[in-house]
Amino acid sequence: METGSLFFSFIKMISALAVVLGLMIGAAWFLKRIGARTGMGIPDGQLIRVVSSSYIGPKNSIVVVDVLGELLVVGISGTQMTLLTSISDEGKLNKLREIRTGALPQVSLINSIMSYKEKMKNAGIGKGSK
Repeated sequence: METGSLFFSFIKMISALAVVLGLMIGAAWFLKRIGARTGMGIPDGQLIRVVSSSYIGPKNSIVVVDVLGELLVVGISGTQMTLLTSISDEGKLNKLREIRTGALPQVSLINSIMSYKEKMKNAGIGKGSK
C-alpha cells in the first residue's frame, strides 16, 4: 500500500510542476506579446544609431553615436562611458558621411603590399639588387 501512495505522490508532484512551468511560460509569452504591442521593448534604433565603433584594448572601445542628428564620440570601458567630444564641423561630418556611404576609395591589404613592394624595388632593395 505504501508503494502505491508513493507512486501517486510522485505523479501528483510532477503534474503540479508541469502546471507551474506551463503558467510561467504562458506569462512570459503574454508579457512579451503585450510589450511588443505597446512599444515597451527595445527601441528600433531610429533615435540612437551607432555609426562606427573601434576596439582599442581589452574592454575598451571608442564609438561614434548619432543621437537625433548630433554625432557624439563616446569612450567605453568595462565600467563607464565617457563623452569624448561631439562632432559639429561640417567638413568632418561630410567626410564621415562619404566614408559611411562608400564614396571614398577603400585601400585593400593586397594593394598596400603591392605598392610597398614596388617602392622597395624602385629603391633597389630586394632580390634583383646586389
